[in-house]
Amino acid sequence: MAIRLYPNVSIGDTEKLVGVPEGTFRRFKAYEATKPSQSGPTMDAWYEGLFNDKDLHTISSFVTFGWGRLTTPAMAYKKEHFPDDVYVGSTDNPFHAQAFIQAMGIVAEGVTSVRWS
Repeated sequence: MAIRLYPNVSIGDTEKLVGVPEGTFRRFKAYEATKPSQSGPTMDAWYEGLFNDKDLHTISSFVTFGWGRLTTPAMAYKKEHFPDDVYVGSTDNPFHAQAFIQAMGIVAEGVTSVRWS
């Protein structure tokens, strides 16, 4: 099971983190509400629309995958500092949040809370 890291930030901060214009998250949620319930040509067209809109695709990918799977250093940090949170957990401690982010090899200044699942 892959464990991924996500920021615990506001919608506006999420938009800033991934570099999309303000309001993109709301557009994504509205678009997501139109997703067909069954696969087929309509679903294919829906995904094509999502992938053709760079900003919607970017925010959709980040909502789904966050910063990606925990790296080996991030996994080691989790095991050392959060041994009871095997697959799902979070921290509101800014020191731990930044340590996770650094262990992932990314820069995300100002993020003081993260979750993993």
